[in-house]
Amino acid sequence: MSGVLGIDEAGRGPVFGPMVVAGVLGPDKELGVGARDSKRLTPGARRRKLLELLRDERLKVDVEVVWPWEIDEEGVSEAGFRAMSALIRRHDPDLVLVDKPGNYDPERVKRELRPPSDVKVIAEDRADERYEIVSAASIVAKTYRDWIVRLLEREFGASVGSGYPSDPRTIEALRRELERRGPLLDYFRRSWSTYDRVASERKQSTLDEFM
Repeated sequence: MSGVLGIDEAGRGPVFGPMVVAGVLGPDKELGVGARDSKRLTPGARRRKLLELLRDERLKVDVEVVWPWEIDEEGVSEAGFRAMSALIRRHDPDLVLVDKPGNYDPERVKRELRPPSDVKVIAEDRADERYEIVSAASIVAKTYRDWIVRLLEREFGASVGSGYPSDPRTIEALRRELERRGPLLDYFRRSWSTYDRVASERKQSTLDEFM
C-alpha cells in the first residue's frame, strides 16, 4: 500500500480504561475534510466527524486498543509504540506522521517504531494541530476510547466518569470497586500511583475501623 498514515493516541494518562492508538491512511497529509485536533471539538462533534471519516472512500481508519493489563505489564510508552508499529506494518505507507508522545526525542520515536526501511517517519510535537491526517487520527482515537469507557459502564452498570485521576467520579469508582472487588477493577491501571494511593487509603481506613 502507499499514502500517508497519521497516528495519534488517546488515553495515555487515565487510571481507568484503555489507551486507543488510531491510524488514518490517506492520499496526503491534508484532506480537506475539516478535521481538527480532537481536544478542540465537543464529543458530539467528534462523533459526527468520525462518521464522515469512515464514509470517505479515500481513507482507511484503523485502531489498536491497549488494555490496562497490557499497560501494567509493558509500560504505557512501550505498549503505545507496539500499537503504533502494528498500524505501520499493517498499512505499509510511504510516510508516517506521528503526534510525538511524551518527551521522547523524535529520533528515538523512529527507533522505537522500527518501520520498514522504505517508510519515512516524522514525529513532531502538536502534529495533531499541524497535519490534518493526524488530526483525523486524534478524532478517531478519542472517540473510540470514549465509546469503550461508556460501553464498560453500561455492561457493568457503574459510572466511572472520564477515567482520569483528576476526576472525583473516577476516584470514587476506584474506591467502590476496591471495596467490593468488582469486575470493573480489572480495567483500572494497577501500575498507576493513583491506584496505589487509593488502595492504601482504603487499607488504612479499614485498619482504623478495626481498631
